[in-house]
Amino acid sequence: MNQAVDYQTSCHHDLLLRLTQVRDLGVLNQTFVSIVGTIFPDREFRLYDYNRQQRCWQPALGLHEWSDDYDVLDLLLKREPLIVPAAQADGYRNLYPVVSEHELLAGLVIVGAPEPIERRMLRVLLDLYANQYFILSRSKRDGLTDLLNRQALNERLQSIYREKDIQARRADEPQTPGWQVALLDIDHFKHINDGYGHLCGDEVLVRFAGIMHESFRDNDHLFRYGGEEFVVLIKNVDDDTAQLVLDRFRERIAATSFPRVGNISVSIGHTRFNAALPPNVNIGRADEALYAAKGSGRNQVFCYSGDDHVFSGDAIGLPAGPFTREQARPVPV
Repeated sequence: MNQAVDYQTSCHHDLLLRLTQVRDLGVLNQTFVSIVGTIFPDREFRLYDYNRQQRCWQPALGLHEWSDDYDVLDLLLKREPLIVPAAQADGYRNLYPVVSEHELLAGLVIVGAPEPIERRMLRVLLDLYANQYFILSRSKRDGLTDLLNRQALNERLQSIYREKDIQARRADEPQTPGWQVALLDIDHFKHINDGYGHLCGDEVLVRFAGIMHESFRDNDHLFRYGGEEFVVLIKNVDDDTAQLVLDRFRERIAATSFPRVGNISVSIGHTRFNAALPPNVNIGRADEALYAAKGSGRNQVFCYSGDDHVFSGDAIGLPAGPFTREQARPVPV
């Protein structure tokens, strides 16, 4: 009996050690769910991320989407474990907040009532997961805007690249429009820094990032690419829909009065993510569309169509596209 307990303890120790060795947030979520499933094989459970900026819940990065628990997840804002009714035969859902440094990070839902020994093991597991989650999430965030940073972008693009490759090999997998990669650049931002100072420039960046959070969906991904450049990964939209969404964002920025600076504008280039090409090439295509938008007068949205570097977009003061890069007027940044 003691040997069996020692063996089980050793196995659990090895599983917990795996959790501390992960360096990617999506992989961390998958590892955590795998460990929970190994330790509690008879339990149904689900994991959700908490989006602090938009104050909403979404399926944890790297996991499938769920819809069963959105009616009760906000109860976890109290940061305390709770038991709520469930439609299943056993009648209960156990809600566990994932908290680190007083910050609510995620929520775990377990169907049924865990035994006392399971609850003790779960507390250890949740503490380890919360600490690792906090470390990884902070390392992937931009310190000024709290958007995801360039390292997180590279990892997310690689993940999409792998997902699309797997989807392409599954004949019965329903095909979706896929992802759009959009590169956003605040026009004449150097003039803001030079004329009003870098502190004011930082305020513009923070407010710009806030409008991004308000304008895009929970399942889109927002990044600060560097300086005054930002990236949005828009899920399951075609070129025309992405054009409308991004142009609506452009109009909102143009209509917003920023403190001290007043009105500003943004130029945007976007492209459909092509899984046959490396992620950096997809970013390069969005960058070329952005170059064309700036060269055609700024404050507009251009799309890389993929045909001989042709772009489409409604240029202000110019006939509707498409335009070639050679037709775009080069202007100073």
